[in-house]
Amino acid sequence: MQTKRWRAALAGLVLAGAVLTGGVAATGALVERGARSARFLAADRDAGQLVVLDADLLELSRLSMPYALEVEARRDGKLWSVSASALGPLGPHFLRRVDLSGAVDMELGIGPLFDLACADGDGALLVVGRPDGQREALEVSSGGGVRALEVGPALSAVAANGGRALVAGHDGWLRSYSLTPGAPSTLSRQFGGVLADVAPGPLRMGFYVLDVAGSVSQRRLALVAEDLSTVWVKPVGCGALHLSVSPDRRRVWLADGAARFARRFGADGGLEIPFAALAAAGVERGLAHDDGGAVFAAPGTLLRLAPDASALPGQGGFDFLVDVAALRAR
Repeated sequence: MQTKRWRAALAGLVLAGAVLTGGVAATGALVERGARSARFLAADRDAGQLVVLDADLLELSRLSMPYALEVEARRDGKLWSVSASALGPLGPHFLRRVDLSGAVDMELGIGPLFDLACADGDGALLVVGRPDGQREALEVSSGGGVRALEVGPALSAVAANGGRALVAGHDGWLRSYSLTPGAPSTLSRQFGGVLADVAPGPLRMGFYVLDVAGSVSQRRLALVAEDLSTVWVKPVGCGALHLSVSPDRRRVWLADGAARFARRFGADGGLEIPFAALAAAGVERGLAHDDGGAVFAAPGTLLRLAPDASALPGQGGFDFLVDVAALRAR
């Protein structure tokens, strides 16, 4: 009964049209200057803004988004954005669907955020905290419908690939759920370790899995198939907590923000770039390109690597960056 009341209350917080909580507005409309069209979006938590940038990381506009934590690009050109509130990391959070003018056409009150993903460019997938101390994996449709996939104390990450969502936990469990009505039911497996992140892989309905249990030398990167069987598993060799996967899903970058370096793996698990120096500490999240390059969010700057891992000009001047996303071509 408690779970039903929680879901009903959560679904009832969906607001369409005008934003009722305030504090979300565009500080400048998106302007295309010649060939300078929007390519990236960075979440500057401490500035309370989403920053729109072109392919050279030059700023195009800023959208007001207080306490922004994570962003994901949708295939319709809009964004999923999750923000905290003035009550801090354990207080109320909000999932919003935003366009590049700053307009918000959907808002949903959620608990503290542990992970955000986009289900093949459309719906949102989240792992959030609940008032009873449990965590919940949610699927949120573009229309605002909320579906609870799983409840548990150790849920940590979620991703989607080809109509299935994978939920991972710090207890080592993997569970795969259908996002298509009538498709096969839940698949589960005890993978082991402490699972920090999952991401879509190169196989149909397959996923990359990051296990961060033990020392750096014991941590693992794996690829699992649709049935959750292991295709390959490799030692990570760094302290990364997040996966940055290229759009074609053939390359994976992992950044160790404390040790200030990144490394790149291929779709076969091969270590393509063993060491790429990072010019700033504190890197948590980034995004990979099909050509092998990457962009990483450090607290005060965006770092950019070429396909051969050499440093390219980045962009500074941020208060505290927490995420970066590549906008989808329409």
